[in-house]
Amino acid sequence: MNWLFGKITDITDEQYCTVYHALTPSRKAHIDRMKIEDDRKRSLMATFLLNKLLLSEGIQAEIETCESGKPFINGHNLHVSISHSDQAVVCALSDTPVGIDVEKIKPVSKKLIEYVCTRAEAAYVLSGKETVDEIAINRFFEVWTAKEALFKKSGGKEKSIRSIDTLSLKKQVFVIDDYYITLL
Repeated sequence: MNWLFGKITDITDEQYCTVYHALTPSRKAHIDRMKIEDDRKRSLMATFLLNKLLLSEGIQAEIETCESGKPFINGHNLHVSISHSDQAVVCALSDTPVGIDVEKIKPVSKKLIEYVCTRAEAAYVLSGKETVDEIAINRFFEVWTAKEALFKKSGGKEKSIRSIDTLSLKKQVFVIDDYYITLL
């Protein structure tokens, strides 16, 4: 399993054009349907990162897009997971199912924590406090990104993201430039 992080400001407009012109027709169609420029850049950055991951594995293959918009590697039994938040994009590639999620760290309310988390997770996030401090915010994003990553890894088979208990999951967590990332 391998993964990469990037920001849409990391590559130039010329590099975006190069990535776009190398896309398969299905990927171009997927990106062309996007009305917001930053959405197109996030998708192109994901393709850029995924191509770097493939090259690092010595794989030359086309990235296609299925009807749901999820990318896949044509002719290879590889699993892809992509996430973006604000300016950040993460991409994971594995020979087994994989899930990755990134979220920009920002203030959250106690009400949101209690809504999103299981009781055990909320207790972990809040640590018995009534106020949401910096530790609680980081723990919330640890829980939230794990829920999202597991949802992606399972292919959306989880019934309700709220009911997923992430405390016992084996996960890798990272914080890069005010972004919380979880990889499963």
